[in-house]
Amino acid sequence: MLALGGSVALATLPQQSNAVNLATQANVTITNTVAADQQAGNAVTALGDVNGDGIGDLAVATPYANRGAGTAQGAVWVVYGSATPITVDLANLGAQGYSISGRTDHSMLGQSVAAAGDVNHDGLADIIIGSPQEDNGGPGTTNAGSAIVVFGARSQSSFSAGSLGARGFSIGMPSVTDQNRIGWSVSGVGDVNGDGIDDVAVGAPWGPKVGISMSQHGNAYVVF
Repeated sequence: MLALGGSVALATLPQQSNAVNLATQANVTITNTVAADQQAGNAVTALGDVNGDGIGDLAVATPYANRGAGTAQGAVWVVYGSATPITVDLANLGAQGYSISGRTDHSMLGQSVAAAGDVNHDGLADIIIGSPQEDNGGPGTTNAGSAIVVFGARSQSSFSAGSLGARGFSIGMPSVTDQNRIGWSVSGVGDVNGDGIDDVAVGAPWGPKVGISMSQHGNAYVVF
């Protein structure tokens, strides 16, 4: 069996085949004992090597996670790959990864999450995360939505999307109308413009067509 996304061979367990019983045969088990973080594993995805240790990492999304006194801000857990079978508790990740929390109530960060490739060209894999029900704060911006790109880092602690800073950048429309739901879908799309740097795409399926008042025409955007 291979380490998550990597190429380090495991000698402890044989290559799985036929019917795999997760209770006894999972090489890596990720559990969630955070009472407020409901439905961990709503989405999971391979990310590539986020922390530069030569082993692939993954993201576990919890879009209904409650942070503090808030509701459904959402969270994404970045879990580092391991060359040996392990059990990871999201409540006590320690050096095994970190979490990213949503910025506002009901923003549902992690409704979508994907590998972004290497957006900032530093040799580490990056992440794109959708937050489609985030309110941008101004009038008429309920469920406007947004997405964030989080750069890979050799050392990273948990943080909120509201304090992203130099860890990455956000994608949205500050003056957009209600219900665009930017970030409902997100994807790394490779090098679209041929400059040698990976690009990303976000979907806004409820968005109006530009210049037309009718809603829910939907749009998609590529960001170089």
